Amino acid sequence: MLPIFWHHGLLGLTMSQALGLAFTGGLGFAAFAYSGFALAPASHGSSLIHGTLPFTTLLVAWTCFGERSSGRRLAGAVVITSGIVLLGADSLAGLEPMQLKGDVLLLCASVCWSIYGLLARRYRVSAIPATALVAVVSAVCFVPAYFLSGNTGLFAAEPYEVIWQGLFQGIAISVVGLIAYTKAVANLGAGTTALFAAAAPVLTTLLSIPVLGEQPALMTWLGVSCVTVGIVVSAWTARSVDQPKI
Repeated sequence: MLPIFWHHGLLGLTMSQALGLAFTGGLGFAAFAYSGFALAPASHGSSLIHGTLPFTTLLVAWTCFGERSSGRRLAGAVVITSGIVLLGADSLAGLEPMQLKGDVLLLCASVCWSIYGLLARRYRVSAIPATALVAVVSAVCFVPAYFLSGNTGLFAAEPYEVIWQGLFQGIAISVVGLIAYTKAVANLGAGTTALFAAAAPVLTTLLSIPVLGEQPALMTWLGVSCVTVGIVVSAWTARSVDQPKI
């Protein structure tokens, strides 16, 4: 992404605005997410990062930006969050202190992602240049400290593992995923985009039936139903709520 960043620069943003985008969409989000995954089961990530996005986006929009949401949008977010709790009821039961700390970090990652979506909409940045900014600024801040720490483990890993993680985490997730999300925010608004992110745990559950042969419990089906209803209710008024403010 360096050539794209070299061409577009800071997109007309101040340094503090650029750092805000880079931290919430890149370095900060990744630090919270991967620190959380080190302490909590990976299955918690889908629910606590993606599933809570509608609620955290509404919360951040209200507390940090003074934006009010319609009663229908708020009700939808509450229903979605309730569904996520039902989906994760089994895996979240019997938490140990370290797992609880990991879950808190995963929720912090969700808040970071929500802030990024709201800032991207507020600054009206284009998807690809914004992704380049996030990637390069995050790298400049993190890579030197990473290598100076002397505890990277990078050179101890098998080359194919490094290449695979570079392709998947570095390109598919950090570049393609960020471009897609930023573009969706520009077209749909941060709140509406967050709604569809909440479908990730639902899709995971549904795909587990034909792919893994799993049979979801009644509680899981109730969670899927709640999330689906919440997305429909919230998206009903999405256009009027998510019009960007100048």
